[in-house]
Amino acid sequence: MCETGILVYVKPELCCSRAQETQTMKRDSAISTDASGLLKISPKAQDPRCEASTELKLRAALQRRSLAMDLAGIAEFTVVEAWVQFLFTHVAREQPHGFNKVTALQQLVECDKQMFTLAAHRTMGCLQRGPADPKPLDEAIQALKTSHEVLQYLPKRRNARTARERAKPQKAKPPGRLCGNR
Repeated sequence: MCETGILVYVKPELCCSRAQETQTMKRDSAISTDASGLLKISPKAQDPRCEASTELKLRAALQRRSLAMDLAGIAEFTVVEAWVQFLFTHVAREQPHGFNKVTALQQLVECDKQMFTLAAHRTMGCLQRGPADPKPLDEAIQALKTSHEVLQYLPKRRNARTARERAKPQKAKPPGRLCGNR
């Protein structure tokens, strides 16, 4: 990312801890040729993957990503972590009557992906800054955090039962007296 100046979305599954990385390392070898034409045996390069299928595991993976972005100098840990916290508050938030909670972690991942896609457009070519300059992704995250283009991925969905009740035709009241006049 820093070499090209273009932000790339990093999937949570790729944000493994060092312990997970060493446990999943395999000793598979690959045969390749070097520049002089000699055969060379080298270990296969595989990207380690971790599981991010539960709230806790996804949260830990996104926290590791926040730390990596801070170490790379493209965003402050606190800013990226505030964005992740914002996403997870939607899971815990009490919804109005008739609406489902955000329960699918895929909704959070899609919202996160959309935010980083839009941030990549805003920060195109300017990820490299001096040490005294503000980190480029911080401004983009702050601006996109409340954008409808991002928040549409966290919709409030109506309960199926409530939707069916609304779709039922109301029984017509028989014509009669109004306001209790006798």
